[in-house]
Amino acid sequence: MNPKRSKSFSRRNGALADDIIAQVPSLEGKSVTGHGKVSDVLTAKAYVTRKYVDKDDHKVDLVVWKEDFDGTLCQAANATVILPSKEASA
Repeated sequence: MNPKRSKSFSRRNGALADDIIAQVPSLEGKSVTGHGKVSDVLTAKAYVTRKYVDKDDHKVDLVVWKEDFDGTLCQAANATVILPSKEASA
């Protein structure tokens, strides 16, 4: 990480956004540089870091980030999703 650049913090657990995106192989060497502008078109993307069963819940841990039109990373966070069961959808 460039020491001259101020570090971006995620709101979740105070984790550094750059540490969060370091879990995504395709984002190696990139850094979260801002929050985007009001008129920017942003694309939300996610990368699965872990799939597991916790008690009876099937869960997926994700790294989620937003990019602007030229690929600049605007925000990053961790998320856990509980997947619906096959029985619930029947």
